[in-house]
Amino acid sequence: MKLPKNIKPISLFLLRLLCKYYLAYYLFSYAFAKILKTQFSFGPVWGADYNVSDYNGFMLTWYYYGYSRTYGLIIAGSQILAGILILFRKTERIGVILLLSFMVNILLVNIFYEIAFGAMVMAITLTVMGLFLLISDWQGFKNYFFKIPVNKENSLGNLPKIFTKYYWLPFLILPILLYIRYDYINDLAKKYDKTNELVGVWKVAENKPSQELFKIYFDKRSSIKIKDFDRKIYYGSYSLNDSLKYFSYKIKHSTEVGAFKVQDSLNKMNLHKDSIKSYRKKLIEHYNKEMNIIELESKFNYSIKKDTLTLTDNLGVKQYFLNITKEYPVLK
Repeated sequence: MKLPKNIKPISLFLLRLLCKYYLAYYLFSYAFAKILKTQFSFGPVWGADYNVSDYNGFMLTWYYYGYSRTYGLIIAGSQILAGILILFRKTERIGVILLLSFMVNILLVNIFYEIAFGAMVMAITLTVMGLFLLISDWQGFKNYFFKIPVNKENSLGNLPKIFTKYYWLPFLILPILLYIRYDYINDLAKKYDKTNELVGVWKVAENKPSQELFKIYFDKRSSIKIKDFDRKIYYGSYSLNDSLKYFSYKIKHSTEVGAFKVQDSLNKMNLHKDSIKSYRKKLIEHYNKEMNIIELESKFNYSIKKDTLTLTDNLGVKQYFLNITKEYPVLK
């Protein structure tokens, strides 16, 4: 069977169409994540009692971009605008330029600030797709921005009428894409950012023999951090029954000394990137065993009156804490 002469521009057109909708799909996702505060927000566990000098690259990035709510909304608006513009033929080129203007920066941040591997892969994917849209329509871009005449045989205009007839299709698909991504991110926000009356930072009210805990940090995402009077830090998760007024937690001791030992060992081993994660886990298990680190589990009934949290254990021993969340402006 003889293929039509214009099979090449048709294939290129369909590939570019796939890239455009893929880009719009994920740009809307990241935009709504910023709007609904599932990105660039610190909870008490990671946002309290840290100096900026203690932050790793990921935390620095999160703190910087989350410092200004308005700035985050501007980025989100730019992502939505770029996603919309690239879906329409007449505005596609402006959309690609806008997309690359922030995607290249995001990619560099992911690389040099050592953001999570999954985020790195997605940044590379979106940037490469943006570059593909630019390069595959280079003649059109030159004409569009530099007023250089385009050779029609090399442009994307040499397509069957069926591809230009349904110019209205993006107007139909766009609101569907926006709704799908908003609904998905909104569900995530509701699932993981479940606020409750315990969320925040609580500090011991009085230094009594019965007080075992110095500070407790509750996050919306069921994460908990605890400091004892020896300034040891414990991280873990908690479950809450706010109707019966009790919560339980499971935590593990963590020390900076142990973290430095693990990182120092990894540096000396000169491992391939793909092997670091598994070796890190083994080293952490080794040092936890060496330092006799154990997991702790406990359950408390609680009550809150004004700014005072009262915890009661199974033996009836009470501990009292004051809400000091307002002392941490970074917690938004």
